[in-house]
Amino acid sequence: MGVLEATTNPSIANDEYDPCWIHTDCEKTVGYSNDPNSSMGIGWYCTDGKLVTSSTKLDNCEILKGCTTESGRSPQYIPKMSEGGQAAWRCADNAFIHTNCTTGAGFSKDGGSMGIGWYCNDGKYVDKNTRFDKAYIHPGCSAGVEYNTTFQAWVCKN
Repeated sequence: MGVLEATTNPSIANDEYDPCWIHTDCEKTVGYSNDPNSSMGIGWYCTDGKLVTSSTKLDNCEILKGCTTESGRSPQYIPKMSEGGQAAWRCADNAFIHTNCTTGAGFSKDGGSMGIGWYCNDGKYVDKNTRFDKAYIHPGCSAGVEYNTTFQAWVCKN
């Protein structure tokens, strides 16, 4: 994971991105704090309870504003996907594509059994007990998705 010192916000934190303070090796989900009294102020943090200070090493972070489950998106740690790219926490479409999906996947904006997101096209019912493939699908993916064997995850075709 990309590492930065917490002396500056690792996010671009502007009109497009939220502030972000996610420490390296975060193995839990991340959550947004609206509390200006949080250790580094308002922004995204790992939900493992580890205190973040100005000396904490942080991951690279580019989480778009409005990245919420209700919008069909959530922050995910995305590996380096292209030459010149970098691994970072980014906003990604929710994906509930079960393992061994061989029929392709499509986006359900009406919300399937797990809510708004990508599902296998085979119609198999999925819930929180289902095993899902990894997915690194950027918001606005209109070209469709495919399973990438290099990343062992579903990615946008474009």
